Amino acid sequence: MLNNFLTDSLAKILGFMHPWLIKTLGRDRLEYVASNTTNEITKKLDPFIWTYDCKAKVIAIRQETPDTKTFVLLPNQHFSDPIAGQHIELTAIGPKGDAARCYTLSEITPETVSITVKLNPQGEVSPWLHDQVTVGQVFNISAARGQFVHRDQQQVLFICAGSGITPAFSMMNQLLAQPSTGKASELGLFYRTQSPDNTIFSKRLAQLESVNRQVKVELSYSRLPVDVVTPSFIDQLIAAYPDIKQQHIYLCGPELFRNDVIQYLESINFDMNNLDVEQFTLPELLQDQQFRHYLPLSQNQFYQLRFQLNQQ
Repeated sequence: MLNNFLTDSLAKILGFMHPWLIKTLGRDRLEYVASNTTNEITKKLDPFIWTYDCKAKVIAIRQETPDTKTFVLLPNQHFSDPIAGQHIELTAIGPKGDAARCYTLSEITPETVSITVKLNPQGEVSPWLHDQVTVGQVFNISAARGQFVHRDQQQVLFICAGSGITPAFSMMNQLLAQPSTGKASELGLFYRTQSPDNTIFSKRLAQLESVNRQVKVELSYSRLPVDVVTPSFIDQLIAAYPDIKQQHIYLCGPELFRNDVIQYLESINFDMNNLDVEQFTLPELLQDQQFRHYLPLSQNQFYQLRFQLNQQ
């Protein structure tokens, strides 16, 4: 009984020390120490550090909008070198067992990363995150992945909708934190959202614009679902960015939104080499329906792929 009490107490102390260990030792040194001291006792004592798995601990939760939360994560020593715009795969313990979902990193610091998750009531993972996850929860994550990252373009325009703001917000903060020689000369954001109350990062976006003269933020409100691109949306976009054909565009948001924006860009003969699209998975193929979808195949080129499902 005493041994269990001492073990639990020491594990709690180590848990409080996790941020200090990662900040003071650094992940590389901590990985060296942990890998050389891993055994059955240490794995039971602190499974967050003495493990071969990449894990993250929730250290803070913020309510962004009525249906959106940001989870600040402290990854263990097996996580390294995330780039703004990349995503992680998170393994959740859902009602039907383990389930994995990809979430873009909305913020990155030397010790932590954040994901910002909009609740999907019919989903499996977002309800678990919103309703059950608390500070201190630990789950498995992947390494940071993806090519949806800034590549030194000077005129950058982010076009996004809904929770598609997350990679744009992360990249804007990364660019503004760089020395002046590494910054884009212009940073634009055109963000489709339903109302001020449903605008993710609304106060922080306003602050970014107020203190950085190269930042321009335009919000497009609509009572319609955010994936609906209306003529008024296009009119607002043209009015805000009449030089759109000179911009390098990063496009993120629901699939229908992305495809409609791409169709508009096609109609004005936009150079698709200056377009990056965030895409986790291929779209569902519908029987007897041909459609176009844009998927990044390299860092600076986008190809139009045509799919057709012919089933008898």
